[in-house]
Amino acid sequence: MDNTIIYNKIVDMLEQAVGCDRHACGYNASLYADLGIESIDLLDIQFRLERTFNIHIVRDELFADDALHDKDKYLSDGVVNEQGIEMLRRTMPFVDWSAAASPLKVTDIQTIYTVGTLVKFVEHKLKS
Repeated sequence: MDNTIIYNKIVDMLEQAVGCDRHACGYNASLYADLGIESIDLLDIQFRLERTFNIHIVRDELFADDALHDKDKYLSDGVVNEQGIEMLRRTMPFVDWSAAASPLKVTDIQTIYTVGTLVKFVEHKLKS
């Protein structure tokens, strides 16, 4: 499926799911900061992605909420350590981790998700 088609379907889906303005949904728009998406919206977005693109999303595959479940292994004082960063890069290759703050605090992970991240995720899922 073409990148532009995926993007347009995701923007349509975001408009329906969270009522955001289509013009605010640029490729680099932050889901949280620019579109006002809250963590409660993530499950709805995930469900809509599954329906829209006929894909199956397993827990923690798209959003890293619980991906760092082994806190002693991946975190130090609320900061993701190198082992944690490597695990995130490996399990979520569609995310631009280079855009993440350094050091990366657990509370900052949500800031890296953009509309483009959703597009890349869908592309990744459709290829696999």
